[in-house]
Amino acid sequence: GNMIEPYPQYLLSDAKKKVAEKYLLKRKYQPLLDGIETEVRIDYEHSLRKAILHYMLLGLDERKCLKIESYPAEYPAIIIRAPVPWHCTFMASSQMLDHKLFIVNPILLCLRDLWEFHYSGMVIVSVHQLRKEFPPPLEAKTLETAVDNYCKESRNILLSRWLPQCAEIFLEMKSCWSHLVPVKAGESMKIIKSFFECVCSLMSMQIRQLVMKSLLHFLGLFAPYKGGNDFGEEFMDYKLNNTPLVTVYVKPVVGTCDLKFEPELHHIRGSVQRCFEKIIQVNQKLPRIDCLLFPEITTSDLWLHAVAAHEEEVCNIAMEALKSFDTNLKGPYSYLKMYQAYLHILNGEAESAMLKFMKTDPFPKLEDFTRRIEEYETLRDDICFLRRLIPLNFFCLDCNEMNDTLWKMVDDLRAYLVNYHVENSRTHNKKICDIFDEMLERASELPETTADLVELQNYLNECRDVTIYNLKEKIHTAGENVLFLMQNALLSPEDIHLNSRTFLWPKEMEAVLKLSEARLAHRRDIVEGVLRSKRTDFDAKLLLHQKELEIFKKKDAPILTKEEMEENVRTVEKILQVLQEYKKEAK
Repeated sequence: GNMIEPYPQYLLSDAKKKVAEKYLLKRKYQPLLDGIETEVRIDYEHSLRKAILHYMLLGLDERKCLKIESYPAEYPAIIIRAPVPWHCTFMASSQMLDHKLFIVNPILLCLRDLWEFHYSGMVIVSVHQLRKEFPPPLEAKTLETAVDNYCKESRNILLSRWLPQCAEIFLEMKSCWSHLVPVKAGESMKIIKSFFECVCSLMSMQIRQLVMKSLLHFLGLFAPYKGGNDFGEEFMDYKLNNTPLVTVYVKPVVGTCDLKFEPELHHIRGSVQRCFEKIIQVNQKLPRIDCLLFPEITTSDLWLHAVAAHEEEVCNIAMEALKSFDTNLKGPYSYLKMYQAYLHILNGEAESAMLKFMKTDPFPKLEDFTRRIEEYETLRDDICFLRRLIPLNFFCLDCNEMNDTLWKMVDDLRAYLVNYHVENSRTHNKKICDIFDEMLERASELPETTADLVELQNYLNECRDVTIYNLKEKIHTAGENVLFLMQNALLSPEDIHLNSRTFLWPKEMEAVLKLSEARLAHRRDIVEGVLRSKRTDFDAKLLLHQKELEIFKKKDAPILTKEEMEENVRTVEKILQVLQEYKKEAK
């Protein structure tokens, strides 16, 4: 309900008593009296409400509670003064407004309305749109390119929309300014020039308003970062909660202890400064409206008055943004100190130490290799846990490439040791398998002669008594290598197959040797039977030739003829030839 006390009725009654009775009685004045009474009641209620509100807002706490920061100023009371001469002053002022400032000219009012209704809310670079289209953090080059595109769009709006609309107003309202144009040759153009100077001043003021508002608006992009990024001795998560604006990449220089930023921080500073310069360039060399209306009589290039980059207010805005940038320079350099413990990897000291380890005399054992590989794995895991994206207020340090490079260099050191043993194990196992393959090939042979049989038997005996024993020692070493590799390497299918063959060969070779010995025993029995048969035949032949020799001996007479001697010689040669053949057969 209405908690305001109504206007006292007795005051209205007292007021009516002061009105002449003739006005109260005439009906034509009754609506006027009723209207005045209603107006009195409304003014009373409005004044009472205003007084209550004004009293409540006297307390600052009450203002904060009601969220009312300001209070509209009261309209000045109209003071009735005594009669003074005013006509001359009025006419002079009117002439000044009409012929010098042209403030009351309808065209200037339309230009003002056009700007207020359509362009007063415009900014050259919208921070909200920038963050929406390019969510931070973004690269410095992207920021500068985006600002440049927004500036081109804004300048295009001014050139292709605002200026043509202003020219359209002049064409539609030609009657409001055409009388200022001289119609005769030689007449003064002072008034029309003054008119267009006023138009130029108004439009320049509107452009200045746009540029200064845009500069302050763009400054708001950097304002949240003015607190800097000095995180102290050690970086802690969530200590700097602002979303970074620009991404900076940490790049390692392999072979040195140098780490560099990409882009360089001073280049980013220059990029920020150029962004403000691009905003200022939007208002430079905008043509005046008279250049558009009368291009044929314009003798020189005429432009709207532009905001200059060297103006103090402009410089102060740009310097404020650069101060916010400069307070964020310490953080990136401080964070690079976190990599001091890993620079020996980057500059090659870790690789030199590994190569020196490989040249140690006596050569390191598998336990030494295991211990060193574990050190590399621990170091590699530590690198994996290093932060990759570090929010440092204005900057976001991207350490992905840095961490990946360190990780790969450590992994390469580990892989060098592991690959050495993979290759060594492969060579070692191939030699073992080659020996077994040779044994299998020899054991599969079927000797044709007694000599081959004896040689193969001796070879198999050597394999069983010596070679197999030595190979088992080598297989034991191969087993140690495989256990080492199973813990530290990912073996290829070929290596796994080779390892399996290496460990399965001894048992298979025992079966092969047994089978070969059985086959040789059978072959030996056959050969011995053949040999016995040949021996029997050989003995029979020897007896036959022995008889022939006895007969030859009996032919020995004291005196032999020539024919008998020749016959005996042929007989002796035949016997010698037979003996040579028997000797060869006996072997």
